[in-house]
Amino acid sequence: MGSKLDLLYNPCPDAQSNLPHGPSMNKLDVVLQRLERIEARLARLEAQTGIEIDAPAERPDAPAERPVERLTDSPAPPEPSQSPRAEPPQLPAASRLLAWGAGITFVLAAIYFVRLVYDAGWLTPTRQIGIALLAGIAAIALGLRLTPAGHSRIEDSRRRYAAFLPAVGVVVLYIATYAAHAYYQLVTVGAVLLGVIAITATAIWLHAKYSQTVYALFAVVGAYAFPLFVQATTRSVRDLALYYLVWSLLFCLFALRERSRLLYLVALYFAVIGFDVVWRASGSAQWGQAAAYQMAQFVIFLGTAVYYSIRYRQPMEGRSAIAHGGALLYFYAVEYSLLSQPLPRLTPVLALLSALLVYGAFALAQRRLADHTLLAGGVLTSAYCSLVTVHVVFFELLPSAYFAWGALLSPGALWLVRPQLTSPRQPDRPIAYPVLGAIAFVMLLGFLQLLGPMGPVEVPLASAALLAYAALLYLGYGLSQRLETSSAAGLNLARGTLYSGHMAFMVAIVQAASSGLVISLAWGLFAIALLVYAIWRGDQTVGQSALVVFAASGLKVLLYDLEGSPSLVRVGTLLILGVSLYVGGWLYQRIVVPR
Repeated sequence: MGSKLDLLYNPCPDAQSNLPHGPSMNKLDVVLQRLERIEARLARLEAQTGIEIDAPAERPDAPAERPVERLTDSPAPPEPSQSPRAEPPQLPAASRLLAWGAGITFVLAAIYFVRLVYDAGWLTPTRQIGIALLAGIAAIALGLRLTPAGHSRIEDSRRRYAAFLPAVGVVVLYIATYAAHAYYQLVTVGAVLLGVIAITATAIWLHAKYSQTVYALFAVVGAYAFPLFVQATTRSVRDLALYYLVWSLLFCLFALRERSRLLYLVALYFAVIGFDVVWRASGSAQWGQAAAYQMAQFVIFLGTAVYYSIRYRQPMEGRSAIAHGGALLYFYAVEYSLLSQPLPRLTPVLALLSALLVYGAFALAQRRLADHTLLAGGVLTSAYCSLVTVHVVFFELLPSAYFAWGALLSPGALWLVRPQLTSPRQPDRPIAYPVLGAIAFVMLLGFLQLLGPMGPVEVPLASAALLAYAALLYLGYGLSQRLETSSAAGLNLARGTLYSGHMAFMVAIVQAASSGLVISLAWGLFAIALLVYAIWRGDQTVGQSALVVFAASGLKVLLYDLEGSPSLVRVGTLLILGVSLYVGGWLYQRIVVPR
């Protein structure tokens, strides 16, 4: 026992030689002296190195510490109100399949039961609807009864499974309510509206209880289906618009509260398409109110999408952008068709204003979310603005005879996306792709119009327009060479631009000259000029393209110029072709053969 105590108080026997000995020195004094020596050594080390090894717990004279600056651009942790809720464990696939199968079976059984008793005359319509309503209420009550109160893992799984029965009950209640008016005329429109409001409120409450998106989707479908089942075509457009607007505002607020893009997207499609279907079926001539309603829905859902991204600092993703894009496209088509005939001059201006509004909303989100990359939203905005601009400017405002001339101005749109094209950040560049696609589409249509006029419209000064196309295409090739694009797609695009410029220039020569001999001479000189330029600039791509011009010139002579021409013309044409080919071969070997 004594040896163990000695080791505890004196772990290093050799060090005892430096400590005082004596009968008055007990072991506790030895430990205290060793601690004092250790503290003295630490103090000397701190004084020599300037590093504080063991700071005191409290230093009244020390300055307040500055907070450490955040060096990373990671977003701040979400607020407690915005923190994502923990998802309960997922049900097995077999359980979900069986539950859905049971639910569908219950709904079909309710529908067939109502139909059966109606055909057989067993029950009156009032009793049929009453039974259906009781069945829906019973399904909700039974599901709530089977829902466990705890929050363990197994209880969460049982809660998710029990949630299927109330979902079936909600569907049955909607069907019974609409059938009571649409098929049996038992209740008035006002009673159906009150029933729909009550069922929708119940579905929203069940959504909050079970955290199941299906309840919210049922609420959206059930609420927006009201005008389709209550003969709303006999109602005024103003009442119909007011009904849809109220539900749109409520579901947008609910989607923001529940942090669900899917919820307001489904509401958006039902609000836009449902109203359009009901309004057109009514045959109403109140196009102004219908157009104002569609514009109001456009503003509501656009504001919701932007506010959702800003509030939760969650930019739009790819699939969400596609869903939003479909709604934008439908809105644009519906709104333009409503306004184009009564307001032919004002409609293009309103269309451009809608594109400006979308761009402003994206700019606001980009400013508030400067630390995020808004790629999907940027591509969606770029695509919508490009579509609207091309449709309005080139197909509505510009006369068809001047389409090709107007297309020459389309590359000016590159100035709008120059930050994305020159940005070192690769994720920003796809935002410019819709603009590039729109420019290519317009240029292609204008080029085809010059090569062979589409329809009876004749382009004024077509040869000059072709020369302008050639110059513009050559400028595009030169810019692509300055960018030094090394990717295969970039190289192919540069070659396509160069060869398109050659085609435009050669067709311009054909349209300007009347003699085949002059055309062959001009083409040969053009090919030689390309080779000279290729030697001067050291550009093998241009040199190889000159061979294509030589080949086109030779085929033209053999297949077209020699047929039906006088002998002297044939001799002259062949001499011109031979000289140009020989000079071309002599120049080309200076490009490919190293010096």
